[in-house]
Amino acid sequence: MEDLTKIEETVLMAIWQLDDQAYGYKIRKHILIVFKKEFTIGNLYSVLNQLDRKGYVSKSIDESGERRRGKPKVFYTVTEEGMQALNASRKAHNLIWKKIPLQEFENCEP
Repeated sequence: MEDLTKIEETVLMAIWQLDDQAYGYKIRKHILIVFKKEFTIGNLYSVLNQLDRKGYVSKSIDESGERRRGKPKVFYTVTEEGMQALNASRKAHNLIWKKIPLQEFENCEP
């Protein structure tokens, strides 16, 4: 299993949080609202393609629904491998942050 980049982790978390409503526009909007990060459409789809190549997401096409520019919506779902990668990332973050006292950051400027 490959480690997640911070961007991959953010996108994968958004897909997981959106559950069955995870398609391009909603993913981008969710990331902006929840994570306060703005992605261009090109950047988002680049990350989605990376996650797909790694086997961390699966895609399904909504042939019956609304179309944008003549194309059907593509929905994304986190795979079991993707959940394992998210869990490994969470564990790594927890191990690192556990060793740093909170007081170290109390006087830091954001």
